[in-house]
Amino acid sequence: MTIYPDDGHDLKQHDKIVSRVRNGDVEAFEQIFRAYYDLLLRYAYGIVKSGDVARDLVADVFAAVWHNRSTWAPQSSVRAYFLTAVRNRAFDSIRSLSRKTVFQEQITTEDIAQFTGSAPHDPLTQLVMEDRLEQVFTAIDSMKGIRREVMLLRWREQLSISEISSSLQISEGSVSAHLSQALRILRDIIGK
Repeated sequence: MTIYPDDGHDLKQHDKIVSRVRNGDVEAFEQIFRAYYDLLLRYAYGIVKSGDVARDLVADVFAAVWHNRSTWAPQSSVRAYFLTAVRNRAFDSIRSLSRKTVFQEQITTEDIAQFTGSAPHDPLTQLVMEDRLEQVFTAIDSMKGIRREVMLLRWREQLSISEISSSLQISEGSVSAHLSQALRILRDIIGK
């Protein structure tokens, strides 16, 4: 059973799986868990920069949904609901921790490959790319609120403008404007 109605198709199927979860159907809940866990983990990690914290946040969100399943009623889509819930938990977590410890993590070759489209082939190139990527991360981390979220969703999670709009509950025009402003800031900071 497909449970990705986020593109506007198959809303009947969406309502059906939500209803099943509300009625205590463990199998339906497990389907949702399997379908969204990896996406939510990457999204949380993009915000909190800690694998352990990200796993805890995502687990907490799923536990809260299961605990309150009888009244669970996502307004738009299951995916948007979970992205919003994880985002809110992640920012709550950040507020309770020192910002410095949350965002200081070493850049990996995988991060470089994701950012540039290919892994560096020699140590010097890797050092230069790590430095550049560190500048990008620092710039994104210094951005405020919604602009930072938009950048993380677009760059880290590779969500479409429409998906970001749904997740953050803002217009697609606002998403585009935030992306444009954020890219301008990045260009100014890293000199490109």
